[in-house]
Amino acid sequence: MYPGIECKDIEIGENFDLGPGVSIKAKQVRIGDNVSIGSLSSDEAFRHPGGVQINVDSLEIGDSSNISRSVLIKGGSISFGMKVTIREYSTINVRQKLYLDDLCYISPYCRVNGRDIKIGKNFRMLTWANIGGGSCFEVQSKLRMGDNCHLGEFAQINTADSIQIGHEVGIGIRSSVFTHGAYQSVIKGYPVEFGPVQIGSYCWLPHAYVLPNVNIGEGTVVAAGSVVNKSLPPYSLAGGVPAKVIRSDIYKNPPSDIPLRDLLGGLLVRLDQILKDSFGEKETSRGGAGYFHGSDHRLVVCESLDSEDIKKLNVQPNDTFIVRKNDLSKDEIEEIGITVIDVTNLLVIGQTNEYARRVTNQLRRYGVRLR
Repeated sequence: MYPGIECKDIEIGENFDLGPGVSIKAKQVRIGDNVSIGSLSSDEAFRHPGGVQINVDSLEIGDSSNISRSVLIKGGSISFGMKVTIREYSTINVRQKLYLDDLCYISPYCRVNGRDIKIGKNFRMLTWANIGGGSCFEVQSKLRMGDNCHLGEFAQINTADSIQIGHEVGIGIRSSVFTHGAYQSVIKGYPVEFGPVQIGSYCWLPHAYVLPNVNIGEGTVVAAGSVVNKSLPPYSLAGGVPAKVIRSDIYKNPPSDIPLRDLLGGLLVRLDQILKDSFGEKETSRGGAGYFHGSDHRLVVCESLDSEDIKKLNVQPNDTFIVRKNDLSKDEIEEIGITVIDVTNLLVIGQTNEYARRVTNQLRRYGVRLR
């Protein structure tokens, strides 16, 4: 049916875009709707020679996913969720099973090697980042990563042993997580260490090194340039070589007593400038609270939002609200034609126009990752 695909058990959805020079060999193939593999339709396709080579036991690709040109994928059971992107010159080699959940994004020149890897939604792996390294195909190799995680440029996760990473973990540029430490001979008495690593949810490691047999507790920040060779408690700030706890028991409880507008103060100043640049200065005589941009956009920050607030605030379609507590139903929000960003439950409800997308993107830059 499709040139370049060698598979007897195959199901392909609608609007499948298969570029030239693509080779897929698998025992089973399942491809959803609106999937693109090695397509020439991209504006930058002319920059990337060659097609795509995929040689796996089974391949499953969710709706609206894209595999760019010059990509190599091989291994066992390879499964991608919806809207997954694999960019040019990346290599995936996972011997047993790989699962990338919805909205995962693998940048150009990345490597994902291992034996058993499962990564949650909205993972971002930036250029030249690496998962794998020495002993990554051995029986001890295993990686589990939660939702909304980030692996910066030139960062690496060594999977010689088991690694467990929670949700919303940022592993910054040139950071390294090691599950083995060995080069010189054990026969000569040099130390050799293999062991698992655990990193709790909401941790941040900008340009830091993590050594084997380390457990970093939830919500901990490791200062840039640090080497973590011992476990760290939750909600602490650690730094140094070797890393030591500088402050403990911080950021554990969200500051609910501080008004939302005050918490977002710096963000709102920058966001107002960005939105004015994109949508123009205020061009409306409509009164009320909030930031006005162009002729029909308004951003409002408030503690709560209910039907009475809708009347008081003179709400109109295309308004975007950032709220701590939302008491409107999804149907009410959609009927009015507004966007509500609930920062407590991390939800975006209603319209997803370009204005709202710019707002949510800046929230993400300030660590507020919405579902």
